[in-house]
Amino acid sequence: MPNGQSATIYTSNETLPTWARATDSYQLSFVTKNAATAEQLAVVAALDRGCKIHTKAVHPHMAVSILANGLLYGTIAAPALYFASGALPGVSKVLQNNYGEYGFIVSGASAAASGIVNSGGREYTYQNCAANTLALFQEYAKDMRILNSPH
Repeated sequence: MPNGQSATIYTSNETLPTWARATDSYQLSFVTKNAATAEQLAVVAALDRGCKIHTKAVHPHMAVSILANGLLYGTIAAPALYFASGALPGVSKVLQNNYGEYGFIVSGASAAASGIVNSGGREYTYQNCAANTLALFQEYAKDMRILNSPH
């Protein structure tokens, strides 16, 4: 810094996108004035433990999110395509059934993929928990900030 002050950024190297990592693998990135003290490191460890518990409690299991998205969108798309294809002239019942199955598979698969990507919100919850909890303790927050992941 211009006046001889220093700050230290502590960061976790994330080689996989958020949706591909388990909540237990999350790590907080943070910045402190000067080098982190033992007390600040203890604060980060406490935030890490508590916010992992919070994140697991407020987010459903990843498999539930993926399956729920897939089933919901697939179930909506199947009858929509079935009935829409029935309105076309010359479409047989067999072809109409095929359109319904196609709608279920394609919409369900794309929604499941969306569920996977959207599960990345778990890391935001984790970081937001840590930042807001730290803000409650001004004696620690005045010289330290939690950094958000770019994902």
